[in-house]
Amino acid sequence: MEEAREKALQELTEYYEAKIQEKNMQLDQAADEQRQQLKEGEELQRQTEEDADREILDLKNRYERMLRQRREENTKLRGEVGILTKKVSHAVCFKQKIVEQKIQVICYSEMAIDCIEP
Repeated sequence: MEEAREKALQELTEYYEAKIQEKNMQLDQAADEQRQQLKEGEELQRQTEEDADREILDLKNRYERMLRQRREENTKLRGEVGILTKKVSHAVCFKQKIVEQKIQVICYSEMAIDCIEP
């Protein structure tokens, strides 16, 4: 009976050791899967951050180009306004001179008529 008891105990020990080994393997496998998922999650986060950084940089560059273009356009328009202002100023002066000359011609004409009449 003692042998049967030791044999039963041996069988139970082997059975539970196999169960423990199986559970350890499952635990190791679960840990490996968790590490792999963590690694994939970190990689996904890294890629997402890189994409966001790249998108931010692209937007920054685009808006800086637009700003530079607008500034160049403003500078060009200011120059054109300055040129047009000078042209208008010269045209006004020229018109004043023409009016003055017309008045002078009229005055000379009247003086000439006065001189001719007896």
